[in-house]
Amino acid sequence: STSENEVAAFVPDAVMRAGDCSFKKNKYDDALKYYNEAYDKRYTGFVYALYQKGIIEGLRGKTVEKLLLLERVPKEFPESEYADDALFQIGATYQQINKLDQALPPFKKLVADYKGKTDLFNAALLRLGLISYNQGNTEQAINYYKQVFSYNPNADDAKEALAALEEIYVKDLAKPDEYFAFLETIPGYKVGNVEKDNINFKSAEAQFENGNYEKAIEAYTTYLAKYPNGPNSLQARYNRGESYAVLKKYSEAFKDYDAVVQKGNSKSYVKAIGKAAAIAYNHDKNFNRAFELYVLLEKESTEDEQRFEAQLGAMRAAYRTNNATQVDAYARKVATNTKATKEQQGVANFYIGKSAFDKKNYTEAVAAFNKVLTLSTSSEQQAEARYHIALVNYQTRKLDEAIAMCEQLAEKNGDQETWVAKSIILQSDIYAEKGDLFNARAALEAVIENFTADATIVAEAKEKLRQLEAKEKASTRLRSSTDDGKLQMDNGN
Repeated sequence: STSENEVAAFVPDAVMRAGDCSFKKNKYDDALKYYNEAYDKRYTGFVYALYQKGIIEGLRGKTVEKLLLLERVPKEFPESEYADDALFQIGATYQQINKLDQALPPFKKLVADYKGKTDLFNAALLRLGLISYNQGNTEQAINYYKQVFSYNPNADDAKEALAALEEIYVKDLAKPDEYFAFLETIPGYKVGNVEKDNINFKSAEAQFENGNYEKAIEAYTTYLAKYPNGPNSLQARYNRGESYAVLKKYSEAFKDYDAVVQKGNSKSYVKAIGKAAAIAYNHDKNFNRAFELYVLLEKESTEDEQRFEAQLGAMRAAYRTNNATQVDAYARKVATNTKATKEQQGVANFYIGKSAFDKKNYTEAVAAFNKVLTLSTSSEQQAEARYHIALVNYQTRKLDEAIAMCEQLAEKNGDQETWVAKSIILQSDIYAEKGDLFNARAALEAVIENFTADATIVAEAKEKLRQLEAKEKASTRLRSSTDDGKLQMDNGN
């Protein structure tokens, strides 16, 4: 009848709507029932029903079933309006499960067979670009991303393609100029100087952050040549310095760190001071500059630990430049700093003792050297401290105490040949002064025979032995003359 025919005409649409309604409510079993009916009875839109069945299987975690269903759409119904959607979903599914080789063909087919017929064309190019990139095919990825701009991309597609091209050109290839050259070919795209500065800097930064330090140096150098005073120039110099330092090219690193220091306050200012100071002292042996930098670091740092390290560095650098006043000043800072270890306090007192000794302030010198003996574990510093204590005792005429300290040096710091030799020479001087020329001579001969490490010390011992022998001869002649005089007087009787 007419009414039955009218009802039958509405059934296909009602079934499809029922399927869509169930689908939106996540009632997938009900949705499949309606979509199966639509497909089996070839209702209008049955290809859509087949497509939706595949989507549902995917949502239920049945990836294989999803792919089998979706693959039927372009294969059996290539002219359907859902063929391109199915191809895109197939490629996306393989991409999602990381089967990239299988993801490429459906996207390629979509681009080849449906150009001008689908609004997924640029989306497919973007997927092809990403897959090619992930497979390491950088040039092919660039080609796909560039193609996007030949097909009137919407704002989101254009933004995604440009972001990808920037990532490749700027961060991976470190070729920002090629990126700029491509941008110039796109109508409406103009890159200002500030943006170019930032992109060039990002190119170098990417190499630095990925640990490609040779490439980072090259990229930072290129950036600095173009933008020597750009907003990122200080950070570029600092990071190039860091790259040089990692590669143990310390002199080059110092130049960059020092350049940052010379510019004054910045994000990297204090860090640059500390690193420049360390290189100047430890590598370049530029102790004058190291001292200046450590003094600056103490002034500029807000961290107690770093300020203490600066004091320690300034003390050592001042000592290496024979700046007695500053050695004493910074040694006193270190000795009283609560962050100093016993060992560091020992070093500071060693310098305080030497400074006081040079000023002939013997009481303070001995007090400081005695602290060295209790605080320092350095055999060399202990040996030198004992030698100077012995020397003070000698100069203040405490001869027995001086000899005792020399003997203690030999006992406790016997591995320090130089100071042992110097202490033996000092003992010889004391024996000679006491009139014990036999032991004085024996001491000097021991140095000459057994110590060869320092020609200066051996020469000193030989000269003192020559003087001692001359003194002995003079003493012998004097005795002979005296004896002869007595004999003559006796004969005269």
